[in-house]
Amino acid sequence: MLGQRPLQVIIRDDDVSAFTTVDDLVQLYGPVWEHDETVCLFVVPLASPQIVEPRPQADPVEVVPLAKNADLCVSLNRAILSKHVEIGLHGLSHGPREFDISNPIVVMDLLGKSKSLVKSVFPRAESVSYTHLTLPTTLPRC
Repeated sequence: MLGQRPLQVIIRDDDVSAFTTVDDLVQLYGPVWEHDETVCLFVVPLASPQIVEPRPQADPVEVVPLAKNADLCVSLNRAILSKHVEIGLHGLSHGPREFDISNPIVVMDLLGKSKSLVKSVFPRAESVSYTHLTLPTTLPRC
């Protein structure tokens, strides 16, 4: 229709981790990237296998650093440079309520560790935003 602006859509994907494959992302977002559009991927820097195969919380699980998936890191760094991907933080290990801690110093330490891990893998990411965080009410809100 004449005089109307096109609809703007933000595509956001949570739970991108060491278990995510490049092929899966290309299959999902290749058509979007062909139109030079951006997808915001919220990553989990230290992922538990429970992201892809849920198990009872009592099971101790080892986390897998995002950096272990070198193909994914290389591909996403290229996509960041081409403005096809923006990076967000989706927790540290995707544990339930992992930031729901009453001590703000501990929470800020966890956030700093999480952001540092993401920036070490994606150094060209312009900024890292946060999601999936349940923060205690004692923290200052922006």
